[in-house]
Amino acid sequence: MQEKDKKYIKENIGKKPLREIAEALGVKERKIRKFLEKEKMGAAVPSGGALRPAASSVRRSFSLWMILILILAGVVAYSNTFQSPFLLDDEVSIAENPAIKHLGQVDRIWDFWPTRFVTYFSFALNYH
Repeated sequence: MQEKDKKYIKENIGKKPLREIAEALGVKERKIRKFLEKEKMGAAVPSGGALRPAASSVRRSFSLWMILILILAGVVAYSNTFQSPFLLDDEVSIAENPAIKHLGQVDRIWDFWPTRFVTYFSFALNYH
């Protein structure tokens, strides 16, 4: 199959019926189906109609909804802590910590407390 034929198929695959694309190119539908399977653009192509959205788009929207639900659940679970005062070492570790005030000086964060680098780096990101 020539490159111009492949390009034509990719441009028209959701817009025109497969039969019409095959007629315009002068090839059999079977040949287009094989090309689509190879390109992973859809294995099950209806013979007369246009293609339906691939299952991956359904999975993608489902994943997006699941991520949003998890974020919302996290916000709800921790919402009572947003107005809480600092306790124990929070004042020294967060509010008065000079290492987290300059995001560009990562070595200061490491020097402050190497075993809690990720924690203090996230504090620096939040402060920034």
